[in-house]
Formats: sequence, structure tokens, C-alpha cells
Amino acid sequence: PERVRAFQRDVRMIERLEKMGLLLQCNSWCLMDRPGLPTRDISERLLKEGRYFCLGTDTHNAASLPVRLQGIEQAVEMVGEQAVRQLTVENPAKLFPPDMLNAR
Repeated sequence: PERVRAFQRDVRMIERLEKMGLLLQCNSWCLMDRPGLPTRDISERLLKEGRYFCLGTDTHNAASLPVRLQGIEQAVEMVGEQAVRQLTVENPAKLFPPDMLNAR
């Protein structure tokens, strides 16, 4: 949601979607924007408030992967390793049936 201009203008719109059951994903790239930019400020706020369901890299090409991984590291600094594990491993696993996760 941090990249949607309508949400940047009125963060309360995000709350309305959450109340309808929408799960939020943070794009790790946004955590690497400089403080003061809407994408950074909103993503940091939602992360610290524990409102994201997952944290992803949204990688479209390998060239941008280092910055996106730095965003994950930034998240660890903001909320700690366990919270980031919850957002990157545990919560995303909830989206798949247990038998799919155990299949090899």
C-alpha cells in the first residue's frame, strides 16, 4: 500500500481495507527510500505498527536485488529478527495448504 498515491494522501484508506480482511505486504525496496518520502514513511509506520502480513522483495530483475535485500536488513533494524522472520517465512507459509509445504 505504501506505493499507492491515494493511500499516501489518506492513510486511513488502508485501515478500511484491513477491516475488510485485506492482508498487507511491504515492498522491502520502500524501506531503503530516504526518510521523508511517502513510500518510506508509510512503510516504516505500518511495519513498526505490526500491520503488515508479509515482507517481500518484489524483485523484477537481479540487478535490483541487493537494494531489496538491504530493505530486509533495514526491517530487522526497525523491528527485530523475529518479526522479520514472521513476515518473510511464517506468515507467507500460512497462504499454502500444509500438504503443499511438506511435499518434496
